[in-house]
Amino acid sequence: MFIDNCTAHGEIPNQKNIKIKYLPPNTTSKLQPLDQGIIQSFKMHYRKDVIRRFLADVERQTPTTIDVLQAMWIIAKAWNLVTEKTIANCFKKSGLKVTCEDEEDDLPVAKLARTRQRVQEEIHLQETEFEDFVTFDNDLASY
Repeated sequence: MFIDNCTAHGEIPNQKNIKIKYLPPNTTSKLQPLDQGIIQSFKMHYRKDVIRRFLADVERQTPTTIDVLQAMWIIAKAWNLVTEKTIANCFKKSGLKVTCEDEEDDLPVAKLARTRQRVQEEIHLQETEFEDFVTFDNDLASY
């Protein structure tokens, strides 16, 4: 088992049947499959659902509110939309090989572009402001 040096892991006890190796410092973003695009795909699906809810509320002229339970449902849905192909590609990119059957690309670019345009028009965002909204937490550590 490979583990990064994140202090949130705490002390990991010795295991009889598991050999634990720690990743070298400052290599996590290059070697962990989650950091190679899995988290990004998950966030994209989550934000798409939030934006969809926002647009529906704009059309109904009601305020958008998402409570903790709704957020948990959105999170579950977003995670279920991260495809095996995305996960396999991220493992491959990090240097680990995983095999899975080919499936359709999970990023319908044309549909995302239309949604992006609609959001920008609805809340009067400029191109750079939309980019800031979508990528505002890319540099934050994910645990």
